[in-house]
Formats: sequence, C-alpha cells, structure tokens
Amino acid sequence: MSGRLALFTSPVSWLSLALLCAQGAFADPARAQTPVLLESATLGATGLFGGTSITENQYVGWRFEIDTPLEVDAIGGHLLGLPDVGNDLIFGALIRLAAIDAFPAGDPFTPEETVAAVTFQPPLPSVELLVPLSVTLEPGPYALVFGSDLFGATGNGAIPNTLDQTDILPTTADSYIFYGIPDLGAPPIWRGPLASQMRFLVRGTTLATVPTLDAAGLGALAALLGLAGRLAAGTQERALRC
Repeated sequence: MSGRLALFTSPVSWLSLALLCAQGAFADPARAQTPVLLESATLGATGLFGGTSITENQYVGWRFEIDTPLEVDAIGGHLLGLPDVGNDLIFGALIRLAAIDAFPAGDPFTPEETVAAVTFQPPLPSVELLVPLSVTLEPGPYALVFGSDLFGATGNGAIPNTLDQTDILPTTADSYIFYGIPDLGAPPIWRGPLASQMRFLVRGTTLATVPTLDAAGLGALAALLGLAGRLAAGTQERALRC
C-alpha cells in the first residue's frame, strides 16, 4: 500500500516565521518622547489687573483628557497674583476625574484623586507662566485646578477670561469648573460653568515604546528576511512517499 502526503508552505507563513524568530534579537525597547502642550484657550493680552477670582472661597479648574501616558513637567496658565494677601501663594493641583464631565469627588478633593499639587506666586500684572511639577499621568480625564487655603497656600489671585482668548477645542465652556459657595449661607460645592476663555496649561512629553535592534539582531533579521524572500518566489512542495 502506498500513499502520497504533500506538505505545502506559503510565502506568508515563511515570512511570519522569520519575523517571529527575529524577535529574540531585539534589544531593549527605546522610549520615543514627543513634547506636548495642552492648552484650554489661546493667549490674549497680558499685563492685566483682573480676572476670575482664585481665592480660598473660589477654586477655578479646567477638565481635560489624555489617551496616552503623559510625563508632566509643568503646569500654568495666564495668571496674576494679588500682593500682600496671606503668603502670596496659590496652588495648582492635578485631580483625577471619574469621567470628562465629572467633578472632583471630594470636598474639595479626596486624597485618592489628588495626583499632584504645587504652590507658587503669580506676579501682578498678569503673565503667562509655567510652574515646574513632575508627575506621570495615565490615560484618562483630569482637572487642573487653581485655588488657595490648601497645600500651604493662603494667597489670592485671578485668571483672566477676556474676549481675545478663544477656547481651543475640545475645550468648551462646559470644560471649566468652579468650587465655592453658590448662595449666602450655603456650603461650598462644585459647579460650572461660570466663565470661559481662561488659559490653563499642562506641559509634558508623551511616551511611546519603539523596538530597536542591536547589531547582531540586524544581521539575523537581514538573513531571515533574505531566506523568506527566496522562499516567496514560489510555493514549495515536498512529497513524502511510504
């Protein structure tokens, strides 16, 4: 009794095998960095003496969302400070949100949602400034909030919201949030929007993993791809007879 068993190998399968074999030659992956500046609105005229108040009675924030990890190195915006109030410092805090349309869960923040905070002294009149703050944000929604009477800040300031500052999409009026007393005698709550066209900034770099090959890996990959190319010239058939 005799029979014929034919083994067929496609060019695609050989190329896939070559690439899989070459994976072992990859060196440690490199990390490609792309500078990012997240902006809520365009910058208008600076040198101003007024804007939306930033005090112990009113916090002002901007909601934003990222879809890749972001290594933040600074936060800021178009801001001004009011001299000789408390210690002249206000705070900037990055707060993790449950959703892009959500408010912070705390009163005003919970420890779990507070990612990072820094205090600083804005000048008078207004300027665009960036304050160093180092933290890595995972993908998701966040708020950058300015305020006082937390994190050691007891000063006052303001963030201009002038007509020559235009919200930058996807920022809209609904992106801005406020924490304060809505009515006389009422407790402070989160709400919004009360104003728009305010310039908030988050600066950092996005990170992407890029596979790299060392010298040995490059040679091995070249050899394997050459083999795959020769095999791709036609379908190979081998017959086994018994």
